[in-house]
Amino acid sequence: MIFADLIVVAVSPDGVLVLGTWNVRGYPEKTAEREEWLSNTLLSMGLDIVCIQEIGNQADSDAFLAKEKGFDIAAFENSSDKMDNAIFFAGGIQIVDVPDPHGFQHPAQAAYFRYRGFDAMLITVHLSWSDRARREKERELLPEIVQRALQVDPDVIIAGDFNTTERSGDEISSLAESLGLQVLVADNTSIGTTYSGASYDFILVSPDLVEEEMIGSSHIVEPSEEALNLAKSVSDHRPVIAQFRTDEKYADCKGWPPRALLSFSWDTTATAAADEPACVSCLAALNAASYGAFKAVDGIGDVLAQRLVDGQPYASTSALDDIRGIGPVKMEAILDALCSGQP
Repeated sequence: MIFADLIVVAVSPDGVLVLGTWNVRGYPEKTAEREEWLSNTLLSMGLDIVCIQEIGNQADSDAFLAKEKGFDIAAFENSSDKMDNAIFFAGGIQIVDVPDPHGFQHPAQAAYFRYRGFDAMLITVHLSWSDRARREKERELLPEIVQRALQVDPDVIIAGDFNTTERSGDEISSLAESLGLQVLVADNTSIGTTYSGASYDFILVSPDLVEEEMIGSSHIVEPSEEALNLAKSVSDHRPVIAQFRTDEKYADCKGWPPRALLSFSWDTTATAAADEPACVSCLAALNAASYGAFKAVDGIGDVLAQRLVDGQPYASTSALDDIRGIGPVKMEAILDALCSGQP
C-alpha cells in the first residue's frame, strides 16, 4: 500500500494544533493512485488546519471536504482565477470566514479561528510567480493587511507560497521583517520546499504567537524515496507544517463570535465591511437550535423562542436582529449560549 511508504511527521494529540500549507498541482487528482497518495499524506501529517493553494473552484473545495478525512469546514471563495486559496479546518475548530483581502492575482483567503485557547487570524496567500511586478505590488499589500489583522488579535499567521527568489532584497526574511512577523524556519530547510531545491513556502507568525503558542520550528514534509515520483506528480512543492499550543491561558478571544469581526474590513479607514462575515460554526448552531434550546437562553420566553424557530434558517448571525423582540442584548446572549456549546 502507498500509505506504508509515508513518513509520519506529526500527530495532533490533545493540547496541540497542527497547521500546514501545501501548494498542490490542482485538486482533485486525475488518477486513483495519485488521489490515494495525496489523501494518505494529508492524513499522515495529523493536520488540524491546512492551507491549500491552487483549488480550482467551489466544486473542488466541496470535493476536498467530502473526501479528506478529518476536515469538516472550509474558508473558501470561488473566483475566475482557477488557482484559488482555501483553508480547511478539522471538526471542533470554530471559524469566522472574514472578507478576503483584495488585490492578489490568486485571491488570498482569510479566516479567524478558535480552538481551545488558541485563537488567531489566519491568511493564506499564493503570490504571483509569472508576473514579478505584480508580485511586488502584492507584497506591498501585506503590511496593511497584517496591521489590520493585529487590531483583531495579537496572533496572526500568514502561510502559503510567497514565491521569493531569495536573491538580495527578495528574501522571505526581509519580507517577514517588513511585516513585523517571524519566519518559522524549518528544521530541515536545506532541502527546499520545492523539488527543484527552491524555498517558496513558509509560515509567518506574529511575535505574540511565537512567545506563547509556538512549538519549536516548522518542518518540510519529505516523501519516502519509494513514493518520490508519485509525490512529484501530485505537486512540485512539499508541504510545510508547524505545531501550536492550545492551552486556555493563551486565549485572546473573550467572546464568540468576536464582536470586532461583525463589521470587519481590511480597509483601516472603513467602519464596516460591505459583506458581513459568516460565523460558520455559530451559524450552523443557530440554524440547528431547537425551541427548547432557544427557550433555555436567559431572557427568551415562549413567544420569542417560537419566533426564533420560525426564522430559521438564518443567512447570518446578524439576522437575529430582524426578529421582533430581539435586540443587541438578547442577540448576544443567544450567540454566547449557542456557541459556548460548540467544541
